[in-house]
Amino acid sequence: MTSETNINHNEYCRQIEDDCDDNVIEILLAIVSAEKPTEVRFLNFYKEVPIVSPATITYAFEDTLSCRASEVQARAITFSNNTIIQSAALKHDVFAKAIYQPDTKEVVISDLMYVEVYSERRTSVRVKMDSLFPLVIEAGPTQFNGKLRELSLHGCAVDIPDPQLMGNFKFFYLNMDMPFMTFKGTHKARIMAKFVRGEQNVRSYRCILTFEHDNTTEDQIGRLLTQRQTEIIRELK
Repeated sequence: MTSETNINHNEYCRQIEDDCDDNVIEILLAIVSAEKPTEVRFLNFYKEVPIVSPATITYAFEDTLSCRASEVQARAITFSNNTIIQSAALKHDVFAKAIYQPDTKEVVISDLMYVEVYSERRTSVRVKMDSLFPLVIEAGPTQFNGKLRELSLHGCAVDIPDPQLMGNFKFFYLNMDMPFMTFKGTHKARIMAKFVRGEQNVRSYRCILTFEHDNTTEDQIGRLLTQRQTEIIRELK
């Protein structure tokens, strides 16, 4: 199996070097033409949300396959120009270049390679937040502003203007106004978080934090995750 697709910096999967002589296109065609075909799925990530739908292979031409996917999946593929192919009948998941053709409503895939999808991307729900999501961080007796960039039930990524603002503290309180649409309870959240690591960006410093939840804050973050997932899926429709 040969491929020119470069995924060295892909954050969702890594290339598997073995089994490189397999012809994955032939394997996929055999899977879908079997008397009892095994389901083939497309997997994409849009703003950290996994998008999965069945893939229907319509025909093969040399080293490419033409497929059909759901409308939501097709839009996710349009944003990334790649996809991950999954099937219980495959040795491994397969990463492929993918181009959606709106005139025929087909996805053309090529440059297939075996990959390992990072396990945490399968099991944990993570979303990218709106770039304007502000919060206030308490570092001991001082407070400063930050922007919430990514969120999961267990932690988050927050951008701040200067790492010096964090001092020598390891634990912080994050104060957020939750933009709940239908919830009638409190929209104010004060969540304890532990600093894990930092990453210097061009204009800001990104803090990776894990939450130290109580029952209230875990419920609040869970509600916000669900709402944000719904918003992201709606963008693809």
